[in-house]
Amino acid sequence: MIQVTYEKALSRNRGIISPKGQKALDTALVAVAGCGGAGGSVAVQLARLGVRRFRLADPDYMDISNINRQEGAFVSTAGTNKAEVIARLIKDISPEAEVVTYTQGINEENIEEFLKGATIGLEEIDYRQPWYTRLVHKTAERLRIPLVTGIPVAWNAFSFLFDYSNPKSMGFDEYVGLHPDRIKEGDYRSYDIKVTAYSPELPLYLGAGVIRDVLAEKIDIPCIGPGVSLAAGQTASIVYFYLSGDRKVQPVPYYYSAGDLYLKPASRITSYVGLVGHHIRQAFRITRATSNRESAALQKEAVEAAKREKDR
Repeated sequence: MIQVTYEKALSRNRGIISPKGQKALDTALVAVAGCGGAGGSVAVQLARLGVRRFRLADPDYMDISNINRQEGAFVSTAGTNKAEVIARLIKDISPEAEVVTYTQGINEENIEEFLKGATIGLEEIDYRQPWYTRLVHKTAERLRIPLVTGIPVAWNAFSFLFDYSNPKSMGFDEYVGLHPDRIKEGDYRSYDIKVTAYSPELPLYLGAGVIRDVLAEKIDIPCIGPGVSLAAGQTASIVYFYLSGDRKVQPVPYYYSAGDLYLKPASRITSYVGLVGHHIRQAFRITRATSNRESAALQKEAVEAAKREKDR
């Protein structure tokens, strides 16, 4: 039988991961709410970096439709709980890892137990369940546990830090422009969350028809493996930098973008989509959008700025 030691398994981290950072990873307890898509992938990335204590929550099961993008999604795992699948992967990477699974997902009865004592949390709950997303955020805010979220968007990915360890840091409601009085459990349509909060650079190349079908719930949000991989790598890196202190991580309203992969004609230096993304990113880095109206205005301003630059 192969002998596995923590030091041997992570020997290639040296020179990139600082000794202080490796210790921070080794002693961290990471609570992952949502193990499909980015959540499971980030958890596996963190296990490969050296995290050995996890709490994993997800009530959903692997499905054939997950195979195009989700960590652990195979024909052989279809029908298996997602938290259990990710737990097996982590234990196969790090046999000594301590992994607790919440196969019923998180709810009002177990959310405090799930988060209490965690060093940092990952909020990766399905977008159709914002009531539970807010439950995680409000509990983390009360317990002063920082949360990180990674969102794959087509060929791009965005990551966000909600630094609840700092009571003055912006919270979930303020960042997404949520009106708490409109919230109804189980009715995600009652949540007036601006799209650009989690997708500050919209993938305009998808076409208006696709976006309309998503909003009308005719199709699920398109998502591909490369986008999930970008989100996982970027988000795991942010978790590492936050835990180690090797680099300062800016909380919301700032965000981190992997940069949209978009093919450009050889005769063009910059694509129209790239210009739109650049101007949206600049707008959101310096502006706190507090309403859907303001968000739409910023989006319009970014598109017009890109048009002007294109016409030069």
